Parts: sequence; C-alpha cells; structure tokens
Amino acid sequence: MNIPEQFVTWIMRCMDTAAFSVSINGELEGFFSSSRGIRQGCSLSSYLYVIVSNVLSKLINKAVTTRRIGHHPMCQEVNLTHLSFADDIIVFLDGSPSSLNGALEVFQNFANISGLCINVAKSTGFSAGGGKQALEIFAGEVGLSVSALPIKYLGLPLTTKTMTRNDYEPLILKIKGCIDEIESMCSAFCGVARLTSQPKPKIAWPEVCKLKQEGGLGVRSIREVSTIFALKLIWRIFENADSLWVLWVKRMLLCGSSFWDVREGVSGSWVWRKLLQLRHIAKKFVRMVINDGRTVQFLTDIWHPIGRLIGEHGTQKLGIVRNAIVSTVLVNNEWQFQNKRDRAIQPVIAQIKEMRLVLAEGVKDTSRWMKEEGTYEAGFSTSATWKIIRVKHDMVPWHRIIWFAQGVPRYALSLGLLSRTCFLQELKCVHGE
Repeated sequence: MNIPEQFVTWIMRCMDTAAFSVSINGELEGFFSSSRGIRQGCSLSSYLYVIVSNVLSKLINKAVTTRRIGHHPMCQEVNLTHLSFADDIIVFLDGSPSSLNGALEVFQNFANISGLCINVAKSTGFSAGGGKQALEIFAGEVGLSVSALPIKYLGLPLTTKTMTRNDYEPLILKIKGCIDEIESMCSAFCGVARLTSQPKPKIAWPEVCKLKQEGGLGVRSIREVSTIFALKLIWRIFENADSLWVLWVKRMLLCGSSFWDVREGVSGSWVWRKLLQLRHIAKKFVRMVINDGRTVQFLTDIWHPIGRLIGEHGTQKLGIVRNAIVSTVLVNNEWQFQNKRDRAIQPVIAQIKEMRLVLAEGVKDTSRWMKEEGTYEAGFSTSATWKIIRVKHDMVPWHRIIWFAQGVPRYALSLGLLSRTCFLQELKCVHGE
C-alpha cells in the first residue's frame, strides 16, 4: 500500500508501548503490556480496522476475478461480491461447492496475513435453487452451519421477497423517533421546550429554525437537512457516481427507464419510494448537459429550459418514441421532426429548434445541479440547496442589535428568546388577544 515506514513505526509504537491496569474494588492494581491489539477506546482502532478489512475486500475481489469464486447470478452485472458492516461480512457466491471452498481459502489466506481468523462456528451459509443439496453437504464437511431465509439481520428481515411496509415499520418508527428526539434535545438546549410542567413551550420550534435575520436562532431543521441528503442521493443517480448503490438502482430499479417515469410502489425499498416522492422538488435542480447525446433521453430527461418535453404533448404529437435519445433526433446537428399541423405542438418545436446544439463525439453527457435560481453547475452543494428549498420569512429590523461579531453567544441566545417572546406578546396586545 506504499505506506511510509515512519508512519508504520508510529502506529507500532502506539501498540507496543500500551500498558494496562486492572481495577479491583475500585483501585487500580499493577500494569502489564499488551501483546496484541491496541488499547480499548483508542481513536486509531477504527482506522486500523478499516485498513485491515480493506485487505480482505481486495482478496475477495481478486478471487472473483481469477474465477476461484463464482459470481452470484443477480450480482454479476453490478460486480457485487460482498457487503461489509462493521465486523460482519456477507459474501455472494454462485452456489457451487468450489466457490464456497474458494471463499474459505481467501479467509484462511487473510488469517495468515493479519492473524484475524474467521470464526466458522459463528458463520452461516444460505443456499437456494439447483445444487443446493451438494452445497449443504460440503458446508457440513467444513463445519459451516446451513440455514434458510428469511432471517433477521441488523434489525430487519433478510428475505428473497420484496419487503412490505410492515417489515420496514420498526425501522421507520426508529427513524421518526430519532428525528423527533434530536429536535426535542435541540429545543431543550435552546430553552424553548417543555423542561418543566408548563403546558406549552415558550417559542415554537419552527420559529427557532428561522434565520437570525428573520427573528429565529439560525438552527437548521433536522427534517430539512434530511430532505437535502435525500436530494443528494437523487443527484448521485444522475451524476453516474461510481457507487454500488447507484449501479444497483440503475440495474434493478430503473431498468433502462428514466428516473422521472418510474412508478411508485412497484419495487424498491422504503427509502427508494421516499426518493421518488421528492421528484417534484428535484426536477427544478437537475439539468442534463448534452455532449454526444447518447445517454440523455429526448422526451423524458430534463435538458431543455422548458423542462421535460413529454409533458402534456405526449409521444404521438411529436412523432418520437418515448425512449429516444437526443442523438437520434439531432442528426448532423439538425433537429429531425415530422411535419405537424397541430397548432399546439408548433410552439414547442420552435422552442426546441431555437436551441442550437452541436454534438461532440466521444464526450459523454453530463449533469448539472442548481446552485442559484437559474444557475446550474457541476457538483452538489448542501448549503446552496438548503438556501433554495427552505421556507423564507420576512426580515426583522432588530436582529443586528442581538447578533453581532463581538457578542457573547450565551447572552445573545437569551436576548434573542426574550425579544421573540416580547414581540409575540406585543402582537397579541395589538390584535386584542
């Protein structure tokens, strides 16, 4: 890995010079040095584990490349060989005894290199389809237990069927409860939550999440942040990111269709359905840039300033098939349309022809994300996206009195809460409430 020798020496000193003591009846007794590993809670432990586990990942990928391990039939197109979560690993095989033997050889090779042995007694194999019996016999010979799906893994059922809402319900409740708890903790820290037996908080949490210039405390809403991160996942699909998740989405969920046309509830997980529900927001952010025109779909993708061309005009009025790409419509840098007498479609064709494009052979089409209103650039910006989607309010004239460069944050926070409370009480007096 070409790690500098001095860096390796530093890491080894952290491991070799560590000393431990045992607490007996509340008192520390004696010290002894460690012969393997690092001290518990050391900040280096997670980084060292990632480096070592990456070696195992490379060994598995190499074994698949050299055909010592066969690809799972559903994972070959996306080149998925294994999944890792902390110290758990799931290896996908073609179900043959030779592939299982190859995987065990990889684990043994890794143990010889690192000293970390795979506990076969705690490992389980799952098989289905043809050759299941031969695989189970071989697994029993090597001491590997065999089980059947479905099972519960990481709090969710692991099954061959599409998971239902009831399967996701425990996870959904945890996520919703987590967001509510975080906002409740933030409210309590800001002094706006119900910390005592008062029937209502002093200030509503949405008021706290306003900008300081708008009379709030400048705290970002967790729900808005969650929406932004979901939009970033959508951006990764259009960015063609070198990600296993993106490859899986395009292969198993999109299946050659446009992201804007996929029906909700047909397939995919709960997270995928939530992303589809955000399409009305993502449409204003995504713009495709045409270079060679071989990946951008003419009707369904958003590449023209007027938006998706399919709209209310349909495919019959334009005389173009739904999945046609731009390069099939723009021939020799000239738009090819059939003669249409429909007056409703003539303005659309005129707008398309006004956009002069020159295809660049060999240059792939790219995507852009909106950074400001009407401005699209490469890359995703969390702060710029938040400024666009957040709910805007009127500015208050007194914010500079409270929030200034030399102000003490604690006093500014108290004064901001007080000012907001007095302002609301004044409004109630004016309206006679």
